[in-house]
Amino acid sequence: MNTAMTLDQLMVLAAVVDHGSFSAAGRALRRAQSGVSYAIAGLEDALGVSLFDRTGHRPRLTEAGAAVVAEARAVLSRVDRLEGTARSLAAGVEAEVTLAIDAMFPLAALAEVSAAFRDRWPTTTLRVYTEALGAVVARVVDGSARIGVTADAGVGPELDREPVAEVDLIAVVAAGQALAEGAPEPLRDDAFADEVQIVLTERGSGAPTGDVNVLSACTWRVAELATKHALIRAGLGWGTLPGHLVAEDLARGTLVAIAPASWGRAARRVPLSSVVRVDRPPGPAGAWLRDALHRVCALPADAPAAAPPEEPAERG
Repeated sequence: MNTAMTLDQLMVLAAVVDHGSFSAAGRALRRAQSGVSYAIAGLEDALGVSLFDRTGHRPRLTEAGAAVVAEARAVLSRVDRLEGTARSLAAGVEAEVTLAIDAMFPLAALAEVSAAFRDRWPTTTLRVYTEALGAVVARVVDGSARIGVTADAGVGPELDREPVAEVDLIAVVAAGQALAEGAPEPLRDDAFADEVQIVLTERGSGAPTGDVNVLSACTWRVAELATKHALIRAGLGWGTLPGHLVAEDLARGTLVAIAPASWGRAARRVPLSSVVRVDRPPGPAGAWLRDALHRVCALPADAPAAAPPEEPAERG
């Protein structure tokens, strides 16, 4: 058996199936019918199987032919992707874009941007890291992420920073807990002294960062918002969570918004910014992704300005 099949033979096979006959495939490919017949015969010889039943008026795929054409289409699709990747790389488009996002960033917005990214840059891989507090900036600084979206104010001159979105952090507790009884009236800070506060902290943080908005003497530390959310819903403590994450809980009454008196209200607006290294800006795909994040998260022109971000710290 001659195994020297060619991509051209596979392309001709797909054309015959798509157009229904050798002559129609020849017209589509701008070849003589004899050239199409020769390519198919060569492919059958290379594979050692008959691909078409030629006894009727039109060629019909054999069982083996149906299996081969499915594999041929897969090969041709991969070749198209390879050629697209090569063209993109030659044009300076990244093979991969790495994005680090703060855990507070709305996942619905991330999904919308990611879907648009896939359609616009089909040959570029997207890698997303979800981090908390200063870990986003750390990834951008050390180069493991080209783009970051962070609430961290500790951004040095080595990073270019642009406001991208604002998120409301809401102090919540499970319905039926002692702290929920006085809602929605502000609660004196001493009411929190003996209550467990669930606090978000960085993964693998060597030395703990300074506490901000921590009112309770007893704190439980977690590294993920999903864990914090679950513990608060279970009635094991109170803490702040993004408004988009707890909207359904508040509507159902499973969680109750509470307002520490020293905060003035239950919700605190936190600005998020996109950051990139000044000396290592993203390429075309990364720059497009950063712009898309800004477009999707654009705030209304009349939105109130957020308070300046606080220093990097654990979130109560």
